Amino acid sequence: MVLLLAASTMQLNLLHAKPYIINRQFSIDVGTAVVKVEVSYPQIFTAGNSYNINVSIQALDLGKEKYVEIRYLSVELEGTSIGFSHAMVEKLASTSNTLKVTVPLKIVDPIFREIKEGEKASYNLRMLIKLYSEGENEEESVVEYFANLPVYVYSPPLYFDVDVLGPSEAVENENFTVTVIVRNIGNYSIINSGLALYGPIDVYGTNKVILGAISPGKEKKAAFIVSSSKKDEIIISANVWALNAAEYNCTARGSITVNIKGKLKIEFYANESNGQLKLYGWVSPSRPYASLTIQEKRGTEWTPIATVSIDTTGYFEYVIKNLKLGEHVYRAVWAGDEEYAPVQSKSISVYVDKVPSTIIISASGTSISNGEHVELKGSINPPVSATVHIFVDCGDGWTSPGYAEASNGTFSTSITINAPPGSTCKIKAAWLGNANTLGSESNIVEIKIEKAGILWANVAAWVVGGVAVLVIGWLVVKHVRSKRVQVRS
Repeated sequence: MVLLLAASTMQLNLLHAKPYIINRQFSIDVGTAVVKVEVSYPQIFTAGNSYNINVSIQALDLGKEKYVEIRYLSVELEGTSIGFSHAMVEKLASTSNTLKVTVPLKIVDPIFREIKEGEKASYNLRMLIKLYSEGENEEESVVEYFANLPVYVYSPPLYFDVDVLGPSEAVENENFTVTVIVRNIGNYSIINSGLALYGPIDVYGTNKVILGAISPGKEKKAAFIVSSSKKDEIIISANVWALNAAEYNCTARGSITVNIKGKLKIEFYANESNGQLKLYGWVSPSRPYASLTIQEKRGTEWTPIATVSIDTTGYFEYVIKNLKLGEHVYRAVWAGDEEYAPVQSKSISVYVDKVPSTIIISASGTSISNGEHVELKGSINPPVSATVHIFVDCGDGWTSPGYAEASNGTFSTSITINAPPGSTCKIKAAWLGNANTLGSESNIVEIKIEKAGILWANVAAWVVGGVAVLVIGWLVVKHVRSKRVQVRS
């Protein structure tokens, strides 16, 4: 806000004081008659105001004149176009007759614009009276009387303030609005005003506006749509001019500081595969190690679902698993920092007509003999009732030895595995999916087929070990008995 104060203490007194009225009297000889002229007028004229000059003419003594006749009266402010003139024929035939004339003056002239606001300049109020008289012997007398009355013309002070309003932050090359308000806080009218907007900005339209007259206590405003390509703190200034009633040009200046931030660009994409959704994109220019927020629209509100980091190339991604059926809308949001303004990407809509599933299986053991059975148990999530196919690969490729019927997400079955001893068989389960759920494959479990030789060797080892233990035990017992016999003898 800029406040323009331009009046001294004396000027403030002039501002509130009533005009000081001066009364002047003159006597004029017209033939043998004496006429009194009385003039009342303000000592100080305030530019722009209207005033009345009161002129009174009375015959004090007619002498040998039959009458005195007033034929012309003019009042003008010397050196200006301000004046009044009146041609008349008014007779004063006795001393009791008085002619009263009110002269209106509007104190407006271009010359006053040279008077600085709050100051005054001296002028002469020139008065001209033309009088005529006729004597008893038909003698005629004609008199032109001039009078110079010193006065002052006062240039009224203006008190106005300037407010420049706008955002504290803006984005480079994006439009924002700057509003300038000019308030007349003084007691005198601003008869015309205008302003111009300056700064490192582009103004859409003209940067200059005529505001016009502003009455005391009123305001005028102008709004500008601007933008700036300078990524920095900038100063936007409004230069205001205002004319007082004397047409003196008063000026003031207001300004605002706006931090112009850079604008990031976010490219945002989605890729759905096997029930998983990858949201990814690039930020340029890159803001390494900064964070973006991924939001999902739920109803009318945007809800944050993840915060992801930006790498050195500007790339970011986020993977969503187990999507629910229906439409999903996402966007990426940058919260901004000291250099770059907040920004959000375009929104992306993804329609999910099938949800992913998972299968987990387990086996009753990790090794069997050729031709034995393996018990399998498993579960499907989300729970479904469907046919689950079992697949086995013992080195010759995947084959299906059977299937199981899942009920509410769980199933079990037994399969026979025929494979060469020493081989490893892989087992997995799979289902094809349904109208709302994608099919999937389970984890893989491995079963080892034991070698027959190894089994007999193990048995022989156990037998030999057992016989050895028995023999050693018999020898120990025999030795102990022999010792006892020797002691007794």
